[in-house]
Amino acid sequence: MPDTNDPPPVLNMHNVDHALSMLKEECSEVELKTALQTMHKIVSNVASKPGEAKPRAIKFMNKAFQDRIGRHRAGLLFVEAFGFQLHAADDTIYLRGKTNSNFIPTLALT
Repeated sequence: MPDTNDPPPVLNMHNVDHALSMLKEECSEVELKTALQTMHKIVSNVASKPGEAKPRAIKFMNKAFQDRIGRHRAGLLFVEAFGFQLHAADDTIYLRGKTNSNFIPTLALT
């Protein structure tokens, strides 16, 4: 697990926009909405429980994650744009660093 003393994650809006464009190209409207809702829930959980480790870690092969985000080529790019990194040693995606109240971006879910 990454060190929580690392700098806070930096939301890279250029990368978010790029991943979102890719998701729009490869997903149906329903799949896109599901992916965005899931990402919003992940980010909201992290922000509401900033000191807890559980919301900051996603098992990459988790069925729900794979069904909603991970099966799409742009899915990993999308979570990486929010500051998550895949650690191959334990097949888990971790959010690096501490989070603050400015972490939650607004995702258009329409």
